[in-house]
Amino acid sequence: EKYSFAQKEAAKHVEEGRLTLAEKAALVEMNEKRIETLMNEKSTASVAEKLKKALARKQQLSSLTSEVLSVASSTYPPPLRYESQLNTLRKKLLPLQALEEKSKGRLLTLGETRSLTEKGELEEEIERLEIASCGWFEEEEAFHERLQKSRERFDSKHSRAKRGGGGGGG
Repeated sequence: EKYSFAQKEAAKHVEEGRLTLAEKAALVEMNEKRIETLMNEKSTASVAEKLKKALARKQQLSSLTSEVLSVASSTYPPPLRYESQLNTLRKKLLPLQALEEKSKGRLLTLGETRSLTEKGELEEEIERLEIASCGWFEEEEAFHERLQKSRERFDSKHSRAKRGGGGGGG
């Protein structure tokens, strides 16, 4: 049951073009090996049907151009497991980072020192949640791509809010 579910979900990703270029290359290679194996088997009705399906998949994969994949990849890779909590913590971290930048070269008040202590704790919690967001069978490269995309989404939202906020200081 789990196997068939995973197979259906994978097929859905391919049909919708929700693949990276590396995933597409891997699928094309797997499909080529499948076709080669089927060509070497004895010719039967079931083999012919499987070969027909494999050739149709090959055609479908070749129709996925880099443009189609890049459009589909605007929502792909999927968000991190703890992305909402990460974004909340990142928002709390922004004023603390600004405080740290402003306070360079001067003595801090007691409140500022406490705030900067909290900054270290927030950064540790962010790192912990980022690591916990990695999937069990997720390759490190794919995870880092998702993590980078998450950070970029947050930064783009933050930079827009900062620009639109009016007379911001520095």
